[in-house]
Amino acid sequence: MKTPEQILAEASRTIANMHIRPTIYVGSTSRPHAADTFDGMMWIAHWFWASIQSRERELRDARSAVSEAHNCSCQGFPDAYRQQHPNSDEESVFEHVRQCWAEIAEILEIDISRDASRP
Repeated sequence: MKTPEQILAEASRTIANMHIRPTIYVGSTSRPHAADTFDGMMWIAHWFWASIQSRERELRDARSAVSEAHNCSCQGFPDAYRQQHPNSDEESVFEHVRQCWAEIAEILEIDISRDASRP
């Protein structure tokens, strides 16, 4: 059985890998609603990471701060971006969502570098 430290390390690696190689998880980033799928997956991965450490409140606060910084109001990252940029393509929406989650990872001090994504 894995130790709590090993479980946390695996959760951190998974988050980094999702940032580095998102197409493994969502297919094409230009696919309709790939950004919505990615947003949900990132929430789950970050929640699991936070849950392991009892840092759920910090995750909520980080997500709220990034949401506020991007003027999302009560919308999620993809919908807010689409509303603010009505002529954007799916790839642009996806990249915005990935950037928002990168900002959350930075606040939480989750290393999402390529090196961090390797076992």
